[in-house]
Amino acid sequence: MQKKFFKNAIFKPGIKFSSNQLIFLTIVSIVLLFWNVLSIRKAPHAQKQMMIDAANTMVQAEKNIFEFRQQQRIPADPQLDPLLTGFIGGEFSSITTTIGNLDAKQVSVNPDFAALYIRWFNELRLQKGETAVIHVSASFPALSIAAIIACETAGLEPLILSSAGASSFGANIPEMTYWDMENHLFEKGLLKHRTAYASLGGQNDNGSSFWEGGMEAALNSADRNNYQVYVPENLEQAVQQKVNFINSVKAFKLFINIGGNQAALGTGPCSMSIPAGLILEKLDCSSENPGLIHILNQQCIPIIHMLNIKELAAINGISISTDFYEGPGRADVYFIKSRPLWLPALSLILLMIYLGLIHLYNSRSTKLLQPQAQSSPTADGNLS
Repeated sequence: MQKKFFKNAIFKPGIKFSSNQLIFLTIVSIVLLFWNVLSIRKAPHAQKQMMIDAANTMVQAEKNIFEFRQQQRIPADPQLDPLLTGFIGGEFSSITTTIGNLDAKQVSVNPDFAALYIRWFNELRLQKGETAVIHVSASFPALSIAAIIACETAGLEPLILSSAGASSFGANIPEMTYWDMENHLFEKGLLKHRTAYASLGGQNDNGSSFWEGGMEAALNSADRNNYQVYVPENLEQAVQQKVNFINSVKAFKLFINIGGNQAALGTGPCSMSIPAGLILEKLDCSSENPGLIHILNQQCIPIIHMLNIKELAAINGISISTDFYEGPGRADVYFIKSRPLWLPALSLILLMIYLGLIHLYNSRSTKLLQPQAQSSPTADGNLS
């Protein structure tokens, strides 16, 4: 019975197209697509000038870090750092914590990320003088410096917590750590704030996963930059110490996390499901070891989570080119895109009308082509 059912269940589409009808439908669809694309208008963002100012400062920071590395005889590798920013490290060192993605690190040096931070600040309606906590992993030093610059450009007070450990191609050069970069820019006057809370990073945020010589290298960096280092016994203590420190300083309106520091992400499945970018909704997490992101999210603090950098850049109108930068003010991040709300609806209606006309035309054609029923003689010779 089942085999007979499937044998007779032949798919019969309700609408059949001739070749000419398909060609015309394709042409109509392409025209409507171009109409929708060409109708998009770009207007400068309300904070475009501030965004450009932040990006320009970031350009200067990159030039300074590149020159600083030259002075320290730690030249930037053009194969790894095609824009010669100085913010790209090596594949492995004693303070390398995890394997990192080179493409993501190369995209992260785009100065337009400073503009993106400004755009998010504007969306959150942050006011001058308000505090933003910046939690820094050395894995993305350029994004961290851009966040500080954006805060200072917007008149916010950044409270910075940073660590020395970095993933591959981050600030993982023992003689040129994130702390060296940050302090150098601070001394040059390009930054007005620097780290207030320093930790080692890596496993448990205490450097326990560093390779041989890594602990010494990190502590030496902290010493030459005059940073006091907090070394927790375990991850739970690392998280709690940072929560206590943040809450003891002043009220804050935003938490920015850059990179994958374990104290920020916590452990367990929840750490892998945190969305990148601006987080305003409550995160669902039942982990026994939540990180700073989940803890502060439950307190209704807006979060900016900087991870999955290539996707984040593409979504927010920042170029993912790794060998060319067109300059501040030109990328889509500086503009608001809009188009008439009625146009997509009209396009859909036109396509539905066309499909309906095809169905009606084909139905009438089928009826005209069907042969008329003929009468058959009955047994008595009459026509029935």
